[in-house]
Amino acid sequence: MARSLARNPLTDWIRENLANADYGTCKSLTLVYERQRNGGDEEVQTVKFAGQQYTPEELADRIYNIAKSHCKDDGGVEHRYRLGAFYDGDDTPKIQKRFRIVPYGDDGDLVLADAPDAKGALAQGMRLTEQFNQGMFGLFKHVWTGMAGENEKLRSQNMEMFEMVQNLLVKVQDADHNRAMEALRFERETQMMQQWLGFAPLLINTILDKEVFPQGTVDTKIVESVADALSADDLQMLAGKLPAHLWGPLAARLEKYLKAKREKGEERGRILRAVGADDVDEELGEPKEKK
Repeated sequence: MARSLARNPLTDWIRENLANADYGTCKSLTLVYERQRNGGDEEVQTVKFAGQQYTPEELADRIYNIAKSHCKDDGGVEHRYRLGAFYDGDDTPKIQKRFRIVPYGDDGDLVLADAPDAKGALAQGMRLTEQFNQGMFGLFKHVWTGMAGENEKLRSQNMEMFEMVQNLLVKVQDADHNRAMEALRFERETQMMQQWLGFAPLLINTILDKEVFPQGTVDTKIVESVADALSADDLQMLAGKLPAHLWGPLAARLEKYLKAKREKGEERGRILRAVGADDVDEELGEPKEKK
C-alpha cells in the first residue's frame, strides 16, 4: 500500500525541475539504484508523463514508495538511489538527485544526499548520532525489559517458596500442638482414672466394714482429695479452726502433696509453652479457659 510522507524532501527538488528554465519541460523521471556491495547501477523504474498531469507531491510520494518497495527485502544500513530528470530530445538525464532510504523506524526514512560542505557534514553527523541514540535506546529497552521480566519471575518464585515454607511451618507447628494436646488429654484421662481408682480402698473398706487395704493408704487419698478441693483461703480458715497439734501434721502432709502437684503443673506448663500456648495456668499446667 502506497504511503504518503507528511513532508517528502523530494517534493521541492521535483517542483524546481519539472519546468527548468535552462532545459525546458521534463518528460520523465528515472529511478536508479546504486549498488554498493556488488557494484554497478540498476534502473528501477521510469515514470513517463506522456500527457498525464502529476503534482510534485504525487511524484515525490510515488518515487519514495517505489524505492521503499524495491529495497524492503534487502539488508544493509541504508540504500542509495539516484533520481534523474529527462527533458525533450535528451537520452541522458540533465539533472540528478541522490537520496537514501534508511531502514529504521516504522518505515524506511527518506534522506536526501548531503552536500559536500560543512553543512552536509553536520547533517550527516547529526543523523548518525540520531541513529546511534535510537539503537542504544532500543538496546537499553531490550535489556531493561529482560531484567524486569527476570525480576518479576524471581519475585514470583520467591513468593511461592515463601508461602510453601510458611505453610510447612504452620503444619509442623499444628502437628506439634496436636501431639502435645493429645498427650495432655491422655494424661488428664489417666489422672481421672487414677483418682477414681484411688477411692477404691476407701469404698471397699467401707462396704466390707473391715480393713482390706491399709488404713494409711485410705487416709492419704482422703488428705489429697481434701487438698484438691480446698483453695488457699479455705486452708487458712482451716488452720484457724484446728488446734495447733492437729494442724501441724496435717499441714506438713498437705504442703508435701501441693508441692509435688505444683512441680508437675510447672512441667506441663513448660510443655504447653514450647508448642505455642501463651495463656497457661501455672498451678495446673493447663491452658486457661477462654471466657
